[in-house]
Amino acid sequence: MNLIAHTRTTLRANLLASALLAAATAAAAPLTDTDKAFLADAAADNQTEITLGQTAALQAASPDVKAFGRRMVTDHSKIARDVKKLDPSVSPSPPPLPDELQGKTGKDFDRAYMDKMVADHDQDVAKFEKVAADHQYSAKVRAAVKKALPIIRRHDALAKSIDAKLQG
Repeated sequence: MNLIAHTRTTLRANLLASALLAAATAAAAPLTDTDKAFLADAAADNQTEITLGQTAALQAASPDVKAFGRRMVTDHSKIARDVKKLDPSVSPSPPPLPDELQGKTGKDFDRAYMDKMVADHDQDVAKFEKVAADHQYSAKVRAAVKKALPIIRRHDALAKSIDAKLQG
């Protein structure tokens, strides 16, 4: 191997090693207080969606609302696991049933639950879009948010569709 080819090979290897080291360093970077506050809030929101989804799967009158509740449990449990991977210290408690759902049954429960799901997911989409674009959050938190955002948008659209059916 001549000297020029050897130098190019060595340079490429050094560049690759530098890129891998930079990626590993970014992945291993500790979470900031801003990251931790967002993750704690996201974990609490996820737990709310899981708990309310479980309630809807059992109490709803509409098959669509029951199926939506089951979807909330499945999808938000996955998001909660992803949050836990980022910050293992996060462990929200199950929330109490919100006042707007207390004592509701049948169609009244269905409408109140879906109204809440529309409002919650509208807020979640706005919050996640903001975090995804905000560089005060770490790259790994923004990446996790970008991964969850399409799921939350689908929930929002589905909640609005079901809510419209129930109102009509």
